[in-house]
Amino acid sequence: MTDQGVFSLPSTSKDSRSQFRQSGCRFWIKRAFDCGAALCGLIVLSPVFIAASVLVWLSMGRPIAFRQQRPGRFARPFMLLKFRTMSDGRDAGGKLLPDADRMTRVGRLLRATSLDELPQLWNVLHGDISLVGPRPLLMEYLSRYSPQQARRHDVMPGITGWAQINGRNALTWKEKFALDIWYVDNWTMMLDLRIVMLTFMRVLKRDGISRAGHVTMPEFMGANVAAPLKSRDRDVGVKMNLCIYCSGGFGKEVLDIARRLNRAHSLWDRIVFLDDMREESSFYGADVFRLEAARERFGAAAMQAVIANGEPFVRKALLEKLDKAGIDTASLVDDRAVISETATIGAGAIIFPGCFVSSMAVIGRNIAIIAGSTIGHDTVFGDNCMVSGQVNIGGGCSIGSESYLGMGAQVKEHTRIGRAAIVGMGSIVFADIPDEVIALGNPCRPMRPNINKRIFG
Repeated sequence: MTDQGVFSLPSTSKDSRSQFRQSGCRFWIKRAFDCGAALCGLIVLSPVFIAASVLVWLSMGRPIAFRQQRPGRFARPFMLLKFRTMSDGRDAGGKLLPDADRMTRVGRLLRATSLDELPQLWNVLHGDISLVGPRPLLMEYLSRYSPQQARRHDVMPGITGWAQINGRNALTWKEKFALDIWYVDNWTMMLDLRIVMLTFMRVLKRDGISRAGHVTMPEFMGANVAAPLKSRDRDVGVKMNLCIYCSGGFGKEVLDIARRLNRAHSLWDRIVFLDDMREESSFYGADVFRLEAARERFGAAAMQAVIANGEPFVRKALLEKLDKAGIDTASLVDDRAVISETATIGAGAIIFPGCFVSSMAVIGRNIAIIAGSTIGHDTVFGDNCMVSGQVNIGGGCSIGSESYLGMGAQVKEHTRIGRAAIVGMGSIVFADIPDEVIALGNPCRPMRPNINKRIFG
């Protein structure tokens, strides 16, 4: 399991077929089992459902249900339902109190018996989740996953799962994700039945309800969260240096954005280029260094980098070099771009002037979005994508990692663009585009496999 904080949907895994395990006939068998079991559960447990609703209403008032957007299969958002277990208590400054202070007696009872999860049977009937699968976590975690961790979204999420019967919230995040990936790679209907039976035993024993010292699971911060500079480093005046990886036409545009941001906000001590191919020592008024020379000159702890290359797989390769060198990635968001406060922007993303990123959109790591592009609400990107200028993407779309969207492309809402797909300039996408294809036209259709994984040349 890798420890790099990279978000990828779908990811490049050791078993690229994992996302197809729950497909075709096998998917419909699992779906029939889910619907039958969920419907029986709602009927048989209806007295418990009513009793729990009354208890929540008497102890906390309305609303009875807790609703929160979570990522489903391929990270497509849906609204998760649970019984409320915490009050809305706030401090004098209007901020929510810690979970331990807001958890009610009824909430503790519901969590201890797992009855707070009962409303998710409606999610199962609706097709948002399955009875068994990796638990759907928070939307903001998407950009914090490593490629391996992101593979948990190759299958339907579930009410219970392999991690839940092997420790639940008593596990560390790393252990939980490892169990999720094992489930993805080994899924069968017999495994689901085994998990369902073992879940009843775990609920009766009340194992793993919370981590030691926590009422709920601690927040997942990502495997590659950059450690802040130590206070003693800051005391001696360590300043960050922005390194733009690749000097060329794209690099000039990125340098212009970085200089403008630096004039307005004084973010970096120096802005330089990294380029292992260029012989000149300067380009476009900025110094040029080879990667190792820059690392020796500034030190990895005082470097941040962005990648100025339009080839998705080159972006990916350069990002891996930066990760190996221990150099953090910076996000460049031009002040003239409009970004919703509920959107998530991954490390290393570059967003040009005139772009609009709507509510609850998730922009993965190391993505470039060129001027005038619009990203609709709840759209989720993988890593290392390239979005050319004037691209319009509707709400609720899923864009796979290492994808390229040509200038002026239009993507209909709730459409999936597969991993390593190329959508040609001016194409209008009405239907899902598979992985690793070149798609063109109006309407946009797959033309041939993307064998070379190259856009230019």
